[in-house]
Amino acid sequence: MYLYNQIEQYESLPERITLPDGMTRTSLHELSKEQQEALGLVEYTDATPAYDSYLQELSGSVTFDHESKTFVRSVSNKNPGIIKQGLINAIQSYLDSEAQAHFYDGILSLCSYATSVNPKFGPEGQAGVVWRDACWTVGYAIMAEVQAQTRAIPTIEELLAEMPSMIWP
Repeated sequence: MYLYNQIEQYESLPERITLPDGMTRTSLHELSKEQQEALGLVEYTDATPAYDSYLQELSGSVTFDHESKTFVRSVSNKNPGIIKQGLINAIQSYLDSEAQAHFYDGILSLCSYATSVNPKFGPEGQAGVVWRDACWTVGYAIMAEVQAQTRAIPTIEELLAEMPSMIWP
């Protein structure tokens, strides 16, 4: 990987460049180390620590050590609100996916049939309302436990494993 002016990374050059000897190049791989250094390009090592992208994110802070030619990004914990929104989105997607697997547009569409007099759609809509309520009850209870710090933040897989299953009539 390469660092240009200590900020931008290029694997290939945006356009052909002319070197002092009159030759042109389009790829960093075509340049010798001396030519790269003359252009201000420095080969570097990315020493960003391993992190859990579910709970953490790369922060805007970047460090480049010229002596060791090491580039490091800082890692910080995600905002709890972002994690909570991720859990909410996962539950909503879970509900929508199950409804879509039975040819409804989503959970909202399925639940809209709860008052239908159609012998198929009415019972399915009612079951969808019961299931949706059960899932959100479980989901918000989990989020309350996380907020109270009585349990760890579940992964999406762990969260969905705790969701009730839809029982189709």
